[in-house]
Amino acid sequence: IERILPRQENGRWGRGIEVLRGGHLVGSDLEIVDTLTDGIALHESSAVLTDVLVSGTREEEASGTTGRGIGLLDGSSLIASGLTIRDNLMNGVQAARWSHLEIRDSLIEGNLPDVLSGEFASGVEFIEGSTGTLENVVVRDNHQVGVMVLRSEVELRDVTIEGTQPLPTTGGHGRGLDIIEESTVTAEGITLSANHELG
Repeated sequence: IERILPRQENGRWGRGIEVLRGGHLVGSDLEIVDTLTDGIALHESSAVLTDVLVSGTREEEASGTTGRGIGLLDGSSLIASGLTIRDNLMNGVQAARWSHLEIRDSLIEGNLPDVLSGEFASGVEFIEGSTGTLENVVVRDNHQVGVMVLRSEVELRDVTIEGTQPLPTTGGHGRGLDIIEESTVTAEGITLSANHELG
């Protein structure tokens, strides 16, 4: 799935795959490259993914924002293994608003800051009441934060977070693991290496 164009009348979207309102996706051996807004977007839905590449997602043409590799919203669920998520804008993978995310045996690397603000570009985000697990996952060479947990509950097992870069606009951040605002993280066998500002 590649080079998806926005809607002609308003410049919106251009997503690779979108699953909505109770939909369920089972996917394996997929490549989703050079799409807009989200490589894969889940809204009130679920997916099981195996051996999937999401790369080169760029900002929505109309708003100039987003560009996530994979985005989960509003109670969505994703169970994934063998992911490669690289060179997207804003986030590699984001679980938001009570979503559930499990990723195993995967690589998330080289995600880039938002075009308009020059911010974000974290590897993985769990925010706004989300839950999940990362196991045997490498998160490297992203920007701002490798793994962010905001008002969420996450388990990390055998996770490497390394080489997180500061924001080019301010020179700040570059943190490996950020746990914020009443979050809970249980960690076993994690490695934090060559990040900036905080491990």
